[in-house]
Amino acid sequence: MHTIAIVNIIWFLLALCFIVAFCLYKFSLKLPNRLEDVFQDLIRYGKTKEHIKRPSWQLVFDVSKRCFSHFYAASVMWNGLLLLFSIRSVVMRETLPDWLIDALRCLTGSPRDAWNVQYAFGLGYYVLLGLTVLCINASLPQSGAVPFFKQLTWYHVIGTLLFIWASLLQHWSLSLLAKMRTDISGKVETLAHKMPRGGWFELVSCPHYLAELLIYVAMSVCCGCSSLTWWLVVLYVLYNQALAAQLCHDYYRSKFETYPRQRKAFIPFVL
Repeated sequence: MHTIAIVNIIWFLLALCFIVAFCLYKFSLKLPNRLEDVFQDLIRYGKTKEHIKRPSWQLVFDVSKRCFSHFYAASVMWNGLLLLFSIRSVVMRETLPDWLIDALRCLTGSPRDAWNVQYAFGLGYYVLLGLTVLCINASLPQSGAVPFFKQLTWYHVIGTLLFIWASLLQHWSLSLLAKMRTDISGKVETLAHKMPRGGWFELVSCPHYLAELLIYVAMSVCCGCSSLTWWLVVLYVLYNQALAAQLCHDYYRSKFETYPRQRKAFIPFVL
């Protein structure tokens, strides 16, 4: 009997939560008063939370921007370690450590013998994401003793190019946002939120969120678009970023009377 991998269940549930949250917000579906307050508190952050009145007990759950440095530091160390193991496995033909094989076996249900890893894509931001990348290997065709460079295919090239372009788009977009608060010398002049202009901001309110989605799509392309697990990750990122983008878009439209009406929130000409 075929069992559903735990990692698939986790990403499906995460995606489902954000699909529900996005639909509730996008279509203005109202919850009972107390639940509505908690819901708005959970989905909002930063500037979109400025005008929300909340009881003091809800303030305890706020996460300051300083905490994101902790997330990134943990991500770099953890996923860097996974990337190192993956490279050693692909290039030097070394097996993964027993503790990592056991973790992957629990997440995917695949036996230990299936983990002669030949697919390595150790880029990720969080612990589960890094493990998910390795879990995908169980569902990919094994190439035996084929040299590393001979394993490269056309979809690896396309996926890599898309990944690079999306990463540059994200960098350019974030740079434009940063420049709105600084002078020519790079010194911060104001912390006030201004109307974003230039680049892909002329098409959507949050091109950096769109770029984030495209980065994950690029990873799926690198898998040959055949991994259900990674498409569940993409589905989660899609609705996670769509909700965040819609909140920012509505904030801009309410704050700036001259905000372009043709500009979409997240996906050009669509959403």
